[in-house]
Amino acid sequence: MPKETWLRIAEEKRMACEQREGKTEYVGALEFPEKGIDRPLRQVFHVIVRNIDREGQLLLFPEIEVGVYWTSLTCAPWRVITLYRDHASKQFHSELKTDLTWNVYLPGRLIRAILFCMPLYLRRICSGLWARRACV
Repeated sequence: MPKETWLRIAEEKRMACEQREGKTEYVGALEFPEKGIDRPLRQVFHVIVRNIDREGQLLLFPEIEVGVYWTSLTCAPWRVITLYRDHASKQFHSELKTDLTWNVYLPGRLIRAILFCMPLYLRRICSGLWARRACV
C-alpha cells in the first residue's frame, strides 16, 4: 500500500503521539478475518510524519515513513514493534560476527582479532572511497 494510504488509516484510528514539534507518530493494528484460520490475521503499523526536520527547517511536503509488521502476537502494537526491532538488531550483530569471522576466535583472542581485522576493513573502505573520488 502507498504511504499516503497508511497515513489515512493511521489518522482514522487516532492513536497519535507528537514526539516533537513537526513530528507525529501513529501506532496501531488492523485485523483481517481469513478463511481456514481460527483467529484473524493482524498487521501492526507504525507511521511517522515529519513536517519539520531536526534542524527546525519546515518541509514543503511532509515526509512519511511507514513500518508494517504481520504478526500473530496479541500484545500492544508498541510491544510488537519493539520485539521486531530487538530481533533485527540481534540478527544484524550475528551476521556481522559471521562476516568478520569473529565467531571462530576464542574470547582471549578477540582483542587480537579486532586489532588485526579492523585496519584491513578500514583500508578496503578507504580505497573504495578514493577510487570513487578519482572518478569524479
